[in-house]
Order: sequence, then structure tokens, then C-alpha cells
Amino acid sequence: MKDWKALLYFYAATFAVQVGGNFFTMQSVTTWYTTLEKSTLTPPGYWFGIVWTLLYIIMAVAAWRVWRVQRQGFFSRTLQWWWAQLTLGLVWCGVFFGLRLIDAGLVIIFINWLVILATIARFLCVERMAGYLLVPLGLWMTFATYLNLVISLKN
Repeated sequence: MKDWKALLYFYAATFAVQVGGNFFTMQSVTTWYTTLEKSTLTPPGYWFGIVWTLLYIIMAVAAWRVWRVQRQGFFSRTLQWWWAQLTLGLVWCGVFFGLRLIDAGLVIIFINWLVILATIARFLCVERMAGYLLVPLGLWMTFATYLNLVISLKN
């Protein structure tokens, strides 16, 4: 497969998750979510869309870089970690916003944070820049986990 087609494949995967996450989020973000007590550090709602769009693009590039080095398919052992964190992100949206289960969302986001850290470590072993590209995701997920924790404690 041509390199650019593989990059499009990874971007399509992240875009599909973004659309799926938005499906769950949009149903609750202007209704239920506005009624929750949140951290004073919670950014304005529009920031989430901007940040996640950028993170999904970066995530696709990072996965593509690992794929280019390994050439072991889209589901190599290393990329399975990437797929796991991507899937857990979608599951979190469904559980937190779709089902409105705050505490279950906290468990999922914490597990996803651990998987992201493992993904960064694995990517660093294969292709350093790919690992570095995921550092903003790790930082954002640290912050998102904190936000979920505060919502869980206050509600």
C-alpha cells in the first residue's frame, strides 16, 4: 500500500471515532452536561472540538509513522495499543455522554490514560517522533481525567 493511502486510512479511523464521539456528545453537551458541577479549570466548550480535532490528526500521523517503520500491517502489536486507546475514547463518549454514567466514565478514562501512556512508550521504541507526537494526547488525557474526576466528586 502506498504511504499516503495508509495515512488516509489512519486519518479515516480517527475521523470515524471523532464522528462517533460527537454523536454521543452532541446529545448531552447542551443539556445534561450544562447542569453538572465542573472544575473551575474546565475550558469553554468550543475548545474541546478544536483540541480533539488536532489530537486526532496528530494521532493518525503517529500511527502512520509506526506503520511505515514496521510494515507489519495495520494491526501490528504496537498499533494494537493505538487501536485500543482510540476505541476506549469512543467508549468513554458513549458511557459518559451517551449513558450519562459519570463514575463508569471515570474508570474508562483512567484505563484509557494508562493505555495512552503504554502506547507512547511502545511508539517511542519503534519510532521516536511517533512517540513524541502522542505526548500532547497524554497531557490532554491527564487533564481530561482530572476534569472527569472533579465531575464525579461534585455530582
